[in-house]
Amino acid sequence: MSDRGMKKWAPYRSLNEHMPAINESIHQKELVSKPKISQDKAEDINNILTNYQGENLIVTFFRNHEIQNEEIVIKKIVNEERKLILLNNKVIYFEEIIDLKIK
Repeated sequence: MSDRGMKKWAPYRSLNEHMPAINESIHQKELVSKPKISQDKAEDINNILTNYQGENLIVTFFRNHEIQNEEIVIKKIVNEERKLILLNNKVIYFEEIIDLKIK
């Protein structure tokens, strides 16, 4: 049985008062679960963070049931709290990181 995708919601778009609920339902279908990372990938991430010298990095992280990509520069690595503090003062926790690459 195939999913009709957006077609099945089209007839309901005429009911404006129902749009918030329909949009929320569509958003819920797009949410993903956190992917597992391999031991090799975890070691690669650890090596990049251990040898970090101020390079621009591309981080892929999982937050709020979404996978996000961002180019970052790390201001501080706080091992005790397991987090990265970025130049823009944004915080990314170690357990959120899925992938990390030097740009």
